[in-house]
Amino acid sequence: MLIGTAYFFLNHTILSTQRVYNQTDVETNLRIGANRISREIRQATAIYLISNSTIEFQLPDAKRIQYYYDSSTNEIRRLVHGVGYNPVVNNIKSVKYYRMEMNNASPNYNTIVIEIEGAIITKNSNGQKVFDDVRKLQTKVTPKLLRK
Repeated sequence: MLIGTAYFFLNHTILSTQRVYNQTDVETNLRIGANRISREIRQATAIYLISNSTIEFQLPDAKRIQYYYDSSTNEIRRLVHGVGYNPVVNNIKSVKYYRMEMNNASPNYNTIVIEIEGAIITKNSNGQKVFDDVRKLQTKVTPKLLRK
């Protein structure tokens, strides 16, 4: 009986530790993704919202950078001049880019809002993805060269 009780507490401790580790990993991925994307957007000379989950912009050195969400791998990826397969972060549930509107007046087209949702991703018995413990991060970025 004593061994059974010890096993129960040990198993519970291991599962709790693993869950905290996974939550920390998701939160770290959200911060890394938002930081990398916003750092490059701050340098942009032009911004193009291709879709809700894809943004493209041009840097002063004429590089065209694109960040997009790949739902099949749950990654945010980065392309340079439309070439490359560069995963930036994983464990992502969704990404949304949009232009910020100021006080329901005319939009400030230079400020971009980035919303990233991350989650612990597992598969159920049917092989479908399950998003558990979803975390959300939002940040706003205005490129230095496009500020009014």
